[in-house]
This record gives sequence, structure tokens and C-alpha cells, in this order.
Amino acid sequence: MATLQLVVWDNANGLYPTWAEALPAWQNRIIPAGKGAPFNTLIGGLMIQPPNLPFTSFNIYFIPEPGSFALLGLGAAALLIFRRRK
Repeated sequence: MATLQLVVWDNANGLYPTWAEALPAWQNRIIPAGKGAPFNTLIGGLMIQPPNLPFTSFNIYFIPEPGSFALLGLGAAALLIFRRRK
């Protein structure tokens, strides 16, 4: 029995060839990445057909910075204020 997890990341620049290197970059908002839920599966033996693996869907994303949401809110408020003045 093995526990597996699917992980993906953007390595277009070639700087993060392994997940061990990509994980800190994703956590520091440098690259987009994503990961699925861990699952258990049997490894080895004679397989007549491939196992049914329970992959869950997920998106590759940047971890948003809290300041991004604040800037978005300020921009929306400024648009509303300028629109009302006209």
C-alpha cells in the first residue's frame, strides 16, 4: 500500500525541477502551483487492468497576497467615487 499525491507547478523558467524546490516558491508567491488530495493505492503484483485512482480536480494558482485584496477594494471604491461625481 502506498499513499500518493498529485502535485503540479509552472516550471517554464526551469528553476524548480522538483516539488521540494517548487513548494517554497509557491508559498512565497513566486510561481503558480496546485496539489490534489492524498490517496492510498496498492503497488506491485500482477495487474490485469489499471487501478481506478481517485484523482480530484484542482487548479494551478498563486497563493494570493492579502495586500492584493486591499488594492482591489480601494480601486473599486475609487471607481465608484469618481463615477458619482460626474
